[in-house]
Amino acid sequence: GDWQDHADVPLGERYEKYDIEILDAAIPVRTLTSEAPTCFYPATQQVSDFGAVQTSLTVRIMQLSDTVGRGQPLTVTL
Repeated sequence: GDWQDHADVPLGERYEKYDIEILDAAIPVRTLTSEAPTCFYPATQQVSDFGAVQTSLTVRIMQLSDTVGRGQPLTVTL
């Protein structure tokens, strides 16, 4: 658990991957996949999904696993 070498602890998975659902009133309007703990949701996609660029977004994030599939979701408003 110590972060002495400044390297991340292995995830216990073959890859690091996440599904990010963009929500509109708890309903997914788009699902993005990322191979890092970051994700980009450009203005063009926001306009396509909502009709305008959003000032805040509610998203549901799930880590993907070889053995489990989607993990427990985390829902946050950004």
